[in-house]
Amino acid sequence: MKKIEPLNRFSIPRFVQLCKRTVELNISSWLMGLAAVVGILLIIWFFPISTGGNAWHGFRIESLLPAALFFFVVGGLFITSSLFNELHSPTTAFQHLTLPATALEKLLSAWIISTVLYTLASLVIYFLLTLIIQLITGLTTTADLSIRLFYLLDFSIADSVVSYYYYHSIFLLGAVYFVKNNFLKTLLSIVLVVSTLIVITGLVFFVSAGTLAFQFSTDDLGSGVIHTISILFSLFMLTFAWIRLKNRQVA
Repeated sequence: MKKIEPLNRFSIPRFVQLCKRTVELNISSWLMGLAAVVGILLIIWFFPISTGGNAWHGFRIESLLPAALFFFVVGGLFITSSLFNELHSPTTAFQHLTLPATALEKLLSAWIISTVLYTLASLVIYFLLTLIIQLITGLTTTADLSIRLFYLLDFSIADSVVSYYYYHSIFLLGAVYFVKNNFLKTLLSIVLVVSTLIVITGLVFFVSAGTLAFQFSTDDLGSGVIHTISILFSLFMLTFAWIRLKNRQVA
């Protein structure tokens, strides 16, 4: 990381250097994860073709999209959970804590890398991968295959990306808050919170049975209200993560 004057205000050059540093420190592990995901998607597509049976996907490249979206969400959350591992290791914590950058710059760089940059990179890679798969399939099989380009505005893609952004804020907080096994601990925390809410709600309805005629469903809320609540919740999680990170720097 280049030497930048440690000013106590947001600095764009310092923010850019933080992003570069994070990418350089993690690029090898990210590439290995990418290679594993690409390999799995290739097996999913080509294995039924190589066995000589009827391919489950019917040579429709869009059939590969659900699996790709699953790996997009899970892979992104794994990456997010590991972004502050340096902070939690006794041998490397001092390197992160002594960086000439504010807590906001560190958190924002992690957010940009694991949301905007990660999404753009995933879309580009998926476009290239589906194009290569179709070309190889057309050259190696006699199937009637027409090349279909990746449709960016597919509803399932937009829905998965938006959902990922909402989940992401929780796992980014977990990356800052938990010391080890950040992904699993964050996932367990979500399960415990949701389970607790379900139990409490069930007890309330059980106790008030016969006296409380109230039924609620998320269908009663419009999509705009649901997205607004989700955005506010994400901002709350990010604010909590910023406070936690700031307290770690002054501790």
